[in-house]
Amino acid sequence: MTFKDPFFGHSQTYADARPSSPDELFEFLNSPCKHHDLVWDCATGNGHAGVSWRKY
Repeated sequence: MTFKDPFFGHSQTYADARPSSPDELFEFLNSPCKHHDLVWDCATGNGHAGVSWRKY
């Protein structure tokens, strides 16, 4: 049995159309934090927002 991947060949289209959050949002969320050595990844969905946190 072979697995047919319905998304094969479409990943770039998905990446191009996927919405992103502006840097200003992360700056605002980060502003009240005094310590930046730990982050809690809670309910970030597929994790794409977590990539933006690496800047802070």
